[in-house]
Amino acid sequence: MKCYWLMNHDFTNDQRKELESRFSVDQILQPSADFKSIWSSLPPGEEFYPELVDSWIDLINCPDIAVVQGDSTYSFYVVDALLKKGVRVFASTTERIAEENVLGCETRIYRIFRHKAFREYRRR
Repeated sequence: MKCYWLMNHDFTNDQRKELESRFSVDQILQPSADFKSIWSSLPPGEEFYPELVDSWIDLINCPDIAVVQGDSTYSFYVVDALLKKGVRVFASTTERIAEENVLGCETRIYRIFRHKAFREYRRR
């Protein structure tokens, strides 16, 4: 089974391992560098440009799965379109660890985001 990866960053070893063991994924497909550049810097404002993501949606069909996260309006559009096609779509959940250090009049906060599990998008 293939997994189409549509996120602002590459997958981690933990994410790859979960995809392989939990979903029998044998291939993770990421968009081209050009598309990744678009996905990670979608234009702000009120206009929505479906043509920016329609070609990616068209590639994905059952029984393959997808992991989708990013700009909420574009992610909603992609997830909705894939669910209508019967494709299972997931988001990556993370454990968040923060460490705060006060150094004089300065506070430094370090954050770690660690993959916990994939959660499936569901319709009501």
